[in-house]
Amino acid sequence: QHDALLSLVHNLTMGDNIGGLMPIICESVIVPSTNPMCKKFAYDVVRWCQLEDHEWELVSSALKQDLTGPDELCHLALGLIPELPIHVATALVDEANRDITACLSSGSADVRAAAAEVVGHLLSTDGTMMHLSSSLSLEQVVDMWTDRVIRLLTDFE
Repeated sequence: QHDALLSLVHNLTMGDNIGGLMPIICESVIVPSTNPMCKKFAYDVVRWCQLEDHEWELVSSALKQDLTGPDELCHLALGLIPELPIHVATALVDEANRDITACLSSGSADVRAAAAEVVGHLLSTDGTMMHLSSSLSLEQVVDMWTDRVIRLLTDFE
């Protein structure tokens, strides 16, 4: 992991194209890492890189894993969700809506706030809302999220 990150930093400082390193970063840092600093750096790189579909699948897999991980990783994963392309975000919602819902009830105020921000973003995006309204079970998720966010905002807990 460290070698991949060092190579990435070297290429960035040299002004080189890092697109060829992204498969390595996805496979060797994003998916297996539980180190919050490595993940943060890798997720920051993902924010401004163009990824191929198979790389987005790896990132999505890591995000799902991190949503159920320690609070720091969960917070990092939630922070990346609004940056995802719509097709990746909707697929992630299909697979991880229970995890996102659980984050809204987390014992960590930072995780709850990040989850509320993500839900707000998802519910304000036309493409995501069309996707969510296409399924009765996802419509129920939207209702649950809306109720939970309202409770968080009004602090009725």
